[in-house]
Amino acid sequence: MTSETLPKKMIIHRRDEIERLFQSGKKISGQFVYFLYLPIEETKLVPMQIGFMCGKKIGNAVTRNYYKRLLREAFRKNKSFFNGFQTLIIAQNSIPRSDFTSLQEDIILTAKRIK
Repeated sequence: MTSETLPKKMIIHRRDEIERLFQSGKKISGQFVYFLYLPIEETKLVPMQIGFMCGKKIGNAVTRNYYKRLLREAFRKNKSFFNGFQTLIIAQNSIPRSDFTSLQEDIILTAKRIK
């Protein structure tokens, strides 16, 4: 049985990588999320890297963590769209009006536009 957890080496943790995505990454917007992305560097040993963010306008910490869990699950089910990129998935203020199905569809449609 294979594990479907998100490996730690695939998650963007370092502040300088996040700042680089904000400064020189390309932005693409969907209905509930937007992506900041860059092609992954040749020196990286992972096929993709991902990060998730929710701003304070979304709600309190419990609400933000809930939406980050939904974003992670939608990503986990659709990893193949993100191969070759360092991507930061950022929740927009409209995310509270979504359910998981519409959020997942939005992520898929937005990710297809990357390539």
